[in-house]
Amino acid sequence: GTKEAIEAITKKAVEYIVYPGGGNTQRVNDLAKKFGYKLASKGNQLNDFNSNLFNVSRYSAFHNF
Repeated sequence: GTKEAIEAITKKAVEYIVYPGGGNTQRVNDLAKKFGYKLASKGNQLNDFNSNLFNVSRYSAFHNF
């Protein structure tokens, strides 16, 4: 899969995933865990010490050309 392809190219473990558009479900979280991801990022809600590691928030940075 994609995870293994990236690991082969970079020679580094891929342990984190970002959900495109921030969307995810519990099924997606369970699959991310099953395939070896340690943390996943979504949306832009506040994080705290009790945040679910498969729902860690992020903020987008972009530029319109």
